[in-house]
Amino acid sequence: MKKKLLFWFIVGILAVPALMFQSCDKAEELTKIDVNYDAPDVPLTLSLSGGQKATIVVTSQMITANVDSLLKAHNLDVVDNIKAKAMQLLVDDPADANFDFMESATVKLLVEGKEDIVVANTGSIQPGVKNIDLVVADLNSVKDYVGAGGFQLQLEVVTKSELPADPLKLILKHQYQITIK
Repeated sequence: MKKKLLFWFIVGILAVPALMFQSCDKAEELTKIDVNYDAPDVPLTLSLSGGQKATIVVTSQMITANVDSLLKAHNLDVVDNIKAKAMQLLVDDPADANFDFMESATVKLLVEGKEDIVVANTGSIQPGVKNIDLVVADLNSVKDYVGAGGFQLQLEVVTKSELPADPLKLILKHQYQITIK
């Protein structure tokens, strides 16, 4: 009888800390907030001098994600993670242009001192479309890029025919999921 009692006492002592740590993890998860951050639209201009098939690379101006204001708004102080959630490329000008000229496109995140990373690409492009929902790369985190203060987006376009207008103005929309705690 004493052996059984001793056995259950030891199991109880070992089980309580395990349950406590599990509860702490659950409590930490409850304090995390996921916020969708719609970053400012990025205007990009494509220009192609001669030739039908070419690669055009354009880089945005410096972009800053105002993560500090999100933290203050929710009275929190730590960014746990930032993930690219959605990106969309739209024809801005001329209004009647579409993406029939485009074979493919890739979007990269650029931060000085860090390796460029691909965050999205076009996937298949349907004929006659004026906007493309880009396929966002399955990256664990872009926190070191978007949360670094300032970053740039670079669009690399491979054409299959002439541009519908030269210059062709595009808008790149980008959204991030920021996990804060």
